[in-house]
Amino acid sequence: MMVATNIKNAKQTAAAGSSNQASCQHFRASFSDLDDLAATAQAWSLDFRRINAEPFRGSLTQINVRDIRYDCAHFTAPLQQRGSPPPGRWTFAIPDAAEPRMIWRGRTTGRGTVAVYHPGSEIDALSRPGFFMLPVAMTPETMERHLRALDMPRFDRILADDIIEIDPVRLHRLARVLRSAIEALDADSGLLQQQTVRSALSERMPRLVLRILANGRPHRRPERTGDTIRACLSIIEASRAPLTVAQLASLVGVSGRAVQQAFATHLGVTPK
Repeated sequence: MMVATNIKNAKQTAAAGSSNQASCQHFRASFSDLDDLAATAQAWSLDFRRINAEPFRGSLTQINVRDIRYDCAHFTAPLQQRGSPPPGRWTFAIPDAAEPRMIWRGRTTGRGTVAVYHPGSEIDALSRPGFFMLPVAMTPETMERHLRALDMPRFDRILADDIIEIDPVRLHRLARVLRSAIEALDADSGLLQQQTVRSALSERMPRLVLRILANGRPHRRPERTGDTIRACLSIIEASRAPLTVAQLASLVGVSGRAVQQAFATHLGVTPK
């Protein structure tokens, strides 16, 4: 919890030079329009599609401190997400929810899992209502520097997978620290002018993230049930007329019950 404590006590620290301040940015906004959200998400190239007619509300915080990027995204409605993460960076999507089900490249994530965005990779995800994610992004060079400072070897075997399994308790604690720091900056973005805060976010926080990720393991239970939903959404998107569940099921090659269960289990909605 030391990082969050440093953030909250930072007003006692003198301001640093303007060159360092220029490399620190904070942005926060709320949205009811997906196009506005996609256009505003700096460094991300995103395309959002609604899965049902549920009203959309969302909020986004983005913090850039030197070569580390922190995001906090919260969406109320289920969404299809496509595009690409910040270019040239490793991005780790830390969940801030008790059961953060998301279908990531056809595999269902859940409690104790982190989605990994490799440099140059593409986003292909379906998120449930109440999506709450805390992505942390850093360049390969930055990650190498922090690993050397921690005297830790590279953990390529773990990062080779798109999903990392981590002890749920440790992951929850990490999410709590990240969220606490972000909430403090949302309340007073002027804290980024403090050297203590910049050091916490550019040095101590990424090392905390890397220590926890290094103790993870590749996802051992890849679930491909998300393929049914992805196939359904592809057909719905291409169709010029509304489809019934029975029609959708026949076109995908599964039963109507399978379509209903897949949507309810993995996205928490019905295929309307």
